[in-house]
Amino acid sequence: MSIAGTTGLVNTPTARVIPDGKAAFGMGYTDKKHSLYTSEYTQIAYYVTVGYLPFLEASLRVTVFPGMPFSGDYGSDKDRMVSVKLRAIDESRYLPSILVGGSDIYGGTVRFNSLYIVMSKSIHLPILGISDINLGYASDLMEAQHHSLTGIFGGLEIRLSRYFAIMAEYDTKRYNVGLRITPWGDRMNIDLAAMGLKGISGGMSVSLNL
Repeated sequence: MSIAGTTGLVNTPTARVIPDGKAAFGMGYTDKKHSLYTSEYTQIAYYVTVGYLPFLEASLRVTVFPGMPFSGDYGSDKDRMVSVKLRAIDESRYLPSILVGGSDIYGGTVRFNSLYIVMSKSIHLPILGISDINLGYASDLMEAQHHSLTGIFGGLEIRLSRYFAIMAEYDTKRYNVGLRITPWGDRMNIDLAAMGLKGISGGMSVSLNL
């Protein structure tokens, strides 16, 4: 799972979806210098992402900005959002999988909106092993306070072993690199990332069968 709470790299979605009948519960931390919404407050996201049918993924996320004033309630400002991913074409031997998706597509504030199409292809690199290449485009067609992705994005994940993978991506605004640790296979992943190649962010998720 990405820091954003959907199947992806560090901060960008891929054309992969969580397996049918599984749910991932997790959180993502982004330091304030690299928050996609505000550069004054740290961003912490809590999410649950569910695989429903082999080609559909849905996510509910609450993002908290510790210390950011919130006039409508007690405590710090919060944002609630819904995200959906629909894989339109499955990957084949020669062709990539293709997926359309939307983040923060419903609600009042809409601070993390993105509408996108992305393709992913697994390849085998000599010495390095299995890698996943991703390329996508996000639009700003939907009216929103802020769009998290606008333009071309893409990245690469290289699985070094059963327990470790390295990631590199461009998220339409900056370059990010990360390390993904999977101590119990697909049941848990821990991400450590350098957003903008410097600020440290990360996340953790646990997957369960429904």
